[in-house]
Amino acid sequence: MTERAYTDISDEDLLVLTRNSELEAFDALVDRYLDSLLVTVFREVGDMTTAENLVHNIFEEAFQGAATLLKQQSMRTWLFKIVFQHIGRSQRINSESLLGLEKALATLVPEHRHVLVLREREDFSYEEISIILGIPTTAVQSALISARLELLKHCSTKQNQLTDKQNSVSKTRV
Repeated sequence: MTERAYTDISDEDLLVLTRNSELEAFDALVDRYLDSLLVTVFREVGDMTTAENLVHNIFEEAFQGAATLLKQQSMRTWLFKIVFQHIGRSQRINSESLLGLEKALATLVPEHRHVLVLREREDFSYEEISIILGIPTTAVQSALISARLELLKHCSTKQNQLTDKQNSVSKTRV
């Protein structure tokens, strides 16, 4: 089959072909999910080289575990589950290289950050996040609320610091 022919095949069918040792089918899955995984991992670790290495390892694990993917899970959910397992094992966030919201996200505890990223950036449902992170749906909802409150508090603190700095500059000019 040509690579172009794989674009019209569902993830499930590509996975069946992969299980039958058709490597081009897995390559098509990699092409389908590479950018999304790379962006997510980069946002989590803050370093492109580290992100590329992790994504490579994620796809290796996915290939080796292709036979074990549960039929009730989507390929996307399964891959992101592997992503956050890998990130959990190699938590190296370089907050100095992150800006604005990225810095604020870096201040969150990992579980809260993971839930927020999966919900707000990747648009996963509570149930999918529960599967990816291996926590109950109620814990996902609680972590999301906590993460949003922590971000709000962080942004308020930064805004107050900026206002104080502006006020002190104004007073010195008078």
